[in-house]
Amino acid sequence: MQRLLFLLFLINTFHFMNAQHHVVVSDIHEAYDYYQSSHEGANTALHFIGECFDCHTIECIKENVVFAKQEAEEAMKNAHYAKDESHSARAQAEDICTHAKDKADDAHGSFQDAKVIFDIATTTLTNVDYADDMNEMHSHLTIAIDHIHDAITHLNNGVDGLNNALGHIEYCKNR
Repeated sequence: MQRLLFLLFLINTFHFMNAQHHVVVSDIHEAYDYYQSSHEGANTALHFIGECFDCHTIECIKENVVFAKQEAEEAMKNAHYAKDESHSARAQAEDICTHAKDKADDAHGSFQDAKVIFDIATTTLTNVDYADDMNEMHSHLTIAIDHIHDAITHLNNGVDGLNNALGHIEYCKNR
């Protein structure tokens, strides 16, 4: 009887570990999807900012800034969602794989940083509306470009963390 209970305990533990592994992997895949959406939004924002430099009127610049700001805000939201999913993966991995938990935590921090920098970029884009001339507008646009590039770097660091977490979780599963 004791052997049967022990065997049932092992089977339940194995199923629990597999279920937890599946949840972590699912959370990581969700974070990947949000990363991809955020990255695409950042690139689209950069496209619209680039269009501003081809404009010959202040109205044209303001029109493109509206679209760039919308895309940057969406990129910020998706970075936030990627952060949430990586946090969820971290929490689920805590009991089954310490290294995966740490790497998911790294991703979480990078996505948080990207979110903050996207917020700064949208504020910078808002400042374009208050600029008095095209040179000042171009200055704000250049600063926004730098912020968006910084945010993309953080997004890429976040996806590196997700890749590392996924590798560790697979390693832990197969031990």
